[in-house]
This record gives sequence, structure tokens and C-alpha cells, in this order.
Amino acid sequence: MFKWQLIFTFLFLIGMNGCTESGPTITVKKVEVRKIEFPPGPGIYPFSRVNRPYFDERNQLQWNSDQKNSRICGASSQFECHHEVILLKPRVDYCCCPNNLCTTETLIGLDDKEEMVWQRDLKRYDEDVIGVTLQTIVLGTLEVIDPKTGTIIEPFIINSNGRKRPKYSFSRLSNPTVFRLKTKNFVLFDAEYFLFSTQGGLYLFSSKQEVKELVKKGKRSLLRHLQIRNIALSEDERFAFLAQMWETRGPPHVEFAIFDLEKKRTVFKERLENDCSCSEPIIVVGKQGHVAMSYRNQSKRKHIIVHYIILP
Repeated sequence: MFKWQLIFTFLFLIGMNGCTESGPTITVKKVEVRKIEFPPGPGIYPFSRVNRPYFDERNQLQWNSDQKNSRICGASSQFECHHEVILLKPRVDYCCCPNNLCTTETLIGLDDKEEMVWQRDLKRYDEDVIGVTLQTIVLGTLEVIDPKTGTIIEPFIINSNGRKRPKYSFSRLSNPTVFRLKTKNFVLFDAEYFLFSTQGGLYLFSSKQEVKELVKKGKRSLLRHLQIRNIALSEDERFAFLAQMWETRGPPHVEFAIFDLEKKRTVFKERLENDCSCSEPIIVVGKQGHVAMSYRNQSKRKHIIVHYIILP
């Protein structure tokens, strides 16, 4: 009996540790919450539409639900290729199309008239897009691309074994990442969860200097673990905006958090949904402290967009 009491006490302490966060040190105001219903029809999600938030030239939050143009991927219909708009301004699309016995994956930069400005073939399995901001696109090899021109800002690091292969390989699902232009380092999530322990979390990572600093340890509770699904940066690159999900085998909890990269602490967090059939969290950043997070609630058949502002 005493043995089981110790086990339950230990599990309880793990849960308490996983839910502990620092108190707020900045003032954040919730501007609005929008709920956009899926188009009427069968229960299939409308994949043929863009479905992304963005801030326009007047710094107003907008929602783009335009029909995707299959011509961009060189397809005759929306069902021929997997077509995803990963960035609206500047416009960048991802296309994955069948080609004989294999598939071709391509990034395409577009102008306002949806004419191609640049194109990048993703020929390696590890060239997955793991992070997108208005200034950078990060691939799984930690190669950084300019979304306006397609030029390489930071090349990937070559493995020292002489085979000219990338040294690093990260995935979009497990390792959301952004690149800080001012400091030339990455904000990268990389965590592993075990029954009674956690390894990794949120890192500041310099691939050239091979300096990897853990700034936010991965969290776990009794039945759930914290997975970061998307990362964005404030204009001055001081704050990392995090789309967080407390995941288990069932529906996750959805959170929005702000992490101070200078003080290395969470300064704001809000639980948005409990036990939600939610996916595809997207964070967009405006000017003067405006930031918004959207996600798809499949059970309610709605897109939820939550708009915040960081007050001076």
C-alpha cells in the first residue's frame, strides 16, 4: 500500500511540475475572437480554399478563404496535387504532385497576380518546411530561404563525414522552428517524452557554432505532454509566439503563449480550448504589437481566430 502511495505522489508531482508557468510580466490585451464557419455541405473539410489569417497594409486582421488556383501547381484540378498556401504576403505556395512513380515537391513564390517569381524544388526527404515568417522560410536541414526572392540566406551545414549531406534533419510536425535575422540563430522545438522523464524543449540554436541552449524545458502532466506546433517572432525578435497543444491519445488542449527570449521565461499564456478536435494552428504577426493565432476546430466545423495586442 505504501509503495502505491509513493507512486501516485510521484505522478502527482510530475503533473504539478508540468502545469507550472511563470507569472505575466507584460501586458497583453485580447482584441477579439472570430469564429468562421466552414462552407455548408458534407463533413469534408474545404481543402480547396486558402483559409489563412493575415494582417493587411493598414495592420487590420483579415481572413483569406479564396479558392486555390490549381494552375499554380501545374494541375488541372484541386484534387491532382496537394496544394498549400504557406505564406500570403509575400505569397509562397507548396505543391506536392504525383510524377510517374514518385512525387515532386516544390516551393513557388508568387506576385500579386499569382505569377511565379521564383521556384525551389525540394528534392531531399529532409527539405520539409518547418518554419515560416514574413522574412524567412526554414527547411528541415536548417537552410534558410528569403520568401520574397527564393535566395538562400543561410545554407545548411554539411556533415563532417565527407558525403556533402546536411548535418541536421528536423520535421515539420515535431520541430517547428524560426530563424532570427538579428542574432543569426534559430528558435527550435525538439523534445522527447518518456514515462517518467522529459528530454529537450525549446532551444536557442546556432547551427554554425553548434551552440544549443535549452531555454524552455518540455512540460508534462499526469496524462498529457506539451507539444509546440507553431512558432512566430515579434517584430524586434525578442518574443517567441507559441501555438501549444497539451496532447494525449485523445483530443488536445490548445494554448497561446508568449516566451521572452531575453529573460528566458513564459510571460503570457492562455488556454483557448479543452479536449478539442483541433489542428493546424497558425500564428501571424502584425505591426505595433499585434499578433493572432488561428486553428481549425473540426468538431464545431469552425475556424477560430484569436487576436491579441502587446501593450507598451
